Amino acid sequence: MSDSDKGPAPSLKPVTVSLPSDVNYLDVARNFVSDIGQKVGLSSSEIHDLQLAVTEAVTNVIEHAYSGDTEQRIDLAIERDGECFVVAITDTGQNRFDPTAHPDPDLKEYLSQCRVGGLGLYLMRKLMDEVNFTSDERGVNQVKLVKHIKQ
Repeated sequence: MSDSDKGPAPSLKPVTVSLPSDVNYLDVARNFVSDIGQKVGLSSSEIHDLQLAVTEAVTNVIEHAYSGDTEQRIDLAIERDGECFVVAITDTGQNRFDPTAHPDPDLKEYLSQCRVGGLGLYLMRKLMDEVNFTSDERGVNQVKLVKHIKQ
């Protein structure tokens, strides 16, 4: 059977979860991505990439948007529309993020300095096909991680 005979890729209505802004809930976010990814037939490699990117995005929200305040909420929404698997991470943190202010690091220099941390955005960009940041006038910030799914 050729790819054109398989019919359209399955869609998934948005599935959401709301988590405390606490690193102790990172496993919940990773498991959420894994469970939904398995349901729509993602490969283990695709699921691993998504888990790592989501971990980095949620950690950035906790550390930067909420400055470690564990009393805040982070919303995750997952949907699959055709060949795009999308994870949206939403917060209401005070610190708006400008991705253009953060070019990819020089990895040789980074490693020579024995730095720890600071590669989250770089990893998200490398693992995902699209990484989009938005903020609105109400103070709602969102990063959308998009993985194009191979059939």
